[in-house]
Amino acid sequence: MADIFISYARPERTEAECVKAALEREGLSVFLDIDGLDGGDDFSSKLDREVKSAGAVVGLWSPTSLSHQWVKTECDIGKRRGVLIPVAIKTFKDIEVPAIFWNIHFIDLTACVHDLNHPNWQALHRSVARTLDRRDETSQSQAVQPRARTGNSGVTVGAPTRQQKLVSEARAFLIAKARRRETVTTVDVANWLGIPYGDEFKGLLNKLALEDQLAGVPILTGLVSAVTTGLPLAHYWPFVGLAPGAPDDEKREKLAPERERIFAYWGRH
Repeated sequence: MADIFISYARPERTEAECVKAALEREGLSVFLDIDGLDGGDDFSSKLDREVKSAGAVVGLWSPTSLSHQWVKTECDIGKRRGVLIPVAIKTFKDIEVPAIFWNIHFIDLTACVHDLNHPNWQALHRSVARTLDRRDETSQSQAVQPRARTGNSGVTVGAPTRQQKLVSEARAFLIAKARRRETVTTVDVANWLGIPYGDEFKGLLNKLALEDQLAGVPILTGLVSAVTTGLPLAHYWPFVGLAPGAPDDEKREKLAPERERIFAYWGRH
């Protein structure tokens, strides 16, 4: 059982990742569909168990998500359990809110969902803390955060992995840079995450790129350049149709329009 279950529409995966990163910074375990699934899990059964057992259900509301039946169902479950925390990530009209949620207050992050240091985030953290406190009083638990279980493989179950946390934080950092039309170096990102440049760093950038490809959005790691070459790392090039060993001139020619796609996309979102 996770502390938080995030309900969202798949086209808004990047916003969901930002909310996940912000909550994990508070030491909370967060269930976000694909990240929370283990090999062999039945997708619908796992979601059903998690939304009915999580300490809080954070619903990310937008015109898109409020039209998705699955999001409405998950939020309704959270409401009936008394643990729903609605969060507006994009502006919507009152008429777009389903009748069952008509009188429920929501937290407005529409202007700052990609800026984890914005003061509006404190409203979400306070609401989560209150909701988890109520859960603990009901269950007579001695701790706010449930203990993680260790499976037969020795891997912690029910808590986010270190890589998942770092990927979420790297995504939030790069989105903020993209919205300002800025590029960064590998050193900038590694220093911000507080990890050395090495295999772990390269692995998390590759995972971030894979998630962007799955979500159908421009690959954010195209903004990250090696200090020595001024070009993205080897993992990036297959995502944009080039071999890692392609000539540097060819890479630079490809990179310019790809970065414009990143800037344009995040300038609109």
